[in-house]
Amino acid sequence: MVAEERPAFPGYLDDHAFTLQAILSLLQARWDDGLYSFAIQLAERLLAQFEDPEHGGFFFTASDQRAPVQRLRVLQDDATPSGDGIAALALQRLGHLGGAVRYLDAVARLLDSARAEVERYPLAHATLLNALDEWHGPPPQVIISGTDVIEMEAWAASVRRRGRL
Repeated sequence: MVAEERPAFPGYLDDHAFTLQAILSLLQARWDDGLYSFAIQLAERLLAQFEDPEHGGFFFTASDQRAPVQRLRVLQDDATPSGDGIAALALQRLGHLGGAVRYLDAVARLLDSARAEVERYPLAHATLLNALDEWHGPPPQVIISGTDVIEMEAWAASVRRRGRL
């Protein structure tokens, strides 16, 4: 029997948001009910443990983690995209995919809370600008489902040729 391992460090906003984004990319390539359930669990944890209920957006640390002087919200991109920006993209994609209005509402609160900073320094907030662009024009969704693998692949190839997948 293998002992259950515990992580050496707690997961931060970026860990959760980037993992959620990666899962959604995998689901786009190939559907998996287990991965979809895991994506929902991550989204629920993002909302429950990281969302700023007073101002919108997300804190870098979870509500059950000790933060160094204060809980920070980092909206600007740095060497990597901001956790808030990735969370906004992932949550709205998951919200549209599953019809989960609460995820879309969280994105709306985040975009609203970041508006002044994004308007003042747009080049520092490219990921949030991408999220805002998708907010105003969500990408089309094409779901191909069935039991005939050959037929499903033919449909997927047809969609790819039209530049939609």
